Amino acid sequence: MSTVSACPCNTVPLDELLERIEAHIRRHDLIEPGGEALCLVSGGADSTCLFHALGELGYRVSALHVDHGLRGTESNEDARWCAERFGAEVVEAAARCANEAELRDGPRRSAVRVSSSGGRTPRTAARCVG
Repeated sequence: MSTVSACPCNTVPLDELLERIEAHIRRHDLIEPGGEALCLVSGGADSTCLFHALGELGYRVSALHVDHGLRGTESNEDARWCAERFGAEVVEAAARCANEAELRDGPRRSAVRVSSSGGRTPRTAARCVG
C-alpha cells in the first residue's frame, strides 16, 4: 500500500487520501463525476498532489501555471517545470504585490473560474492553498 507523508508523523495511506479528496469534492459539489477540472499548479507538493489525485480519481484534469515573475530565474524554472511535468499552460502575469506572501494571502486566494479558449463553458479551477 502506498502512503503520502508531509512529515514522518503524518503519514496517510494513498487510498485514504483519495477517498478524503473525493468525499470533499462530492460534499461541496465541486466537480461532476468524471468532469473536467483545471488545476492551478505551482510545482510545489500541494498542487502536484492535487493534480495527480484528481487524475487518479477519474477527472479530466488539465493544468495552468501563473508566472508572476516575482523570483526572476527561479520563476522561469517553475514555469518550465510545470509546462513539462503537467503539460501546463503558462500564463505570464505581472504581480500586483511585492512578494509571494502578499500574493498568496490576497483576494485571489479562493478557487476561481477560468474561461477556456474558443468560447467554451468555463471550467472549475481547483487550487490547493497551503
